[in-house]
Amino acid sequence: MQIVELRLESPERAAEFCAYTIAREPWFLAELARWMADTGGPLEQMDATAESLVPLWEWFISFVDADLPGLPADAVWALSPVVDHRLPVRACAAGERVMHYVRLVLEHYEPEAQWTVLGGTADYAHFQDTGLPWPQRADGIQPWEFVLNLASHVGEGTARFRQATALAEVVRSVTGTTLSATSGDERGASVLASYLSADLGPMPEFARVSPVVRWWAEDDAGHAPARTAPEPLQGGFFEREDRVLAAGSGRAIAEERDDRLRPLDVEQVAAALTAIGFTAGDGAVGAQHLLDEQPVSVHTEDLQATAEPACHRGSLRRLDIAGPLATDQGWERLESTMTALARQLRARYTDPDAFD
Repeated sequence: MQIVELRLESPERAAEFCAYTIAREPWFLAELARWMADTGGPLEQMDATAESLVPLWEWFISFVDADLPGLPADAVWALSPVVDHRLPVRACAAGERVMHYVRLVLEHYEPEAQWTVLGGTADYAHFQDTGLPWPQRADGIQPWEFVLNLASHVGEGTARFRQATALAEVVRSVTGTTLSATSGDERGASVLASYLSADLGPMPEFARVSPVVRWWAEDDAGHAPARTAPEPLQGGFFEREDRVLAAGSGRAIAEERDDRLRPLDVEQVAAALTAIGFTAGDGAVGAQHLLDEQPVSVHTEDLQATAEPACHRGSLRRLDIAGPLATDQGWERLESTMTALARQLRARYTDPDAFD
């Protein structure tokens, strides 16, 4: 999934987006509660336990299939994929409401899971390239991009992610916790139901309009903050450029025409990802994970990244490695393994913009 690159080198922008996300949460949760109530959804089961993620996602799939009743027709996901000049992506806009509920689930298990800006030093605010302020766990794992990625896949009709357990499985996978649909928690009262009667008043302008809308206008007018050289994060980490593994033309990559890319040996790709440290759920990356277009991730002491496969007619055509944070050693492991793999596959592994 392609993400609009937000120019967030400015700590002020980072702090503003974080504040906006925190401010909108009560209204977004209230919207989710109303949608469930209006569509006969599992509102009373939304008790912030891992078990609640299964009926939540089952309902969300049906909600998308019904054309998202209650979501305004012009609803915009501020971090929408690059599709025809930022057209609204309604499934992801609805997914943002689900994202706030998933934060409540993590908070149920880990009270420190709050919205925050990742920081490397006192004067440097770091965001991943999606621009989201993650509710960061102590070990640095950030699951929120996966929630929106799931919503996008559901909107596209991807079968793998239209399973009722998909959300629970992905949250469990990317958080590295024991969260699962069978955790055996004692079920409690719904944390969403109370929002139906909450007197929140009108949503303030600051929470209603994403600052990204203004930033787009500023950037298009040439007023974007100047880019600075990457600064080291805690533990010697650096933010690195995204990478793509594919066999074909740069034009096919730019136009997202996966059907024009040559198939990649999925077994070799799965083995290479496992060797680097990527996992799918609790285990090694398998060929079927990639053929199901399941994002896989690596969270080791020297490397954090996500690999997103793209398939066409039952074969792997492209692998995007996004958001790498790595020490010099972790980056070398990733680059050397994937470069060697590309040679074996007669493919290319490089920055998407440099692909030809």
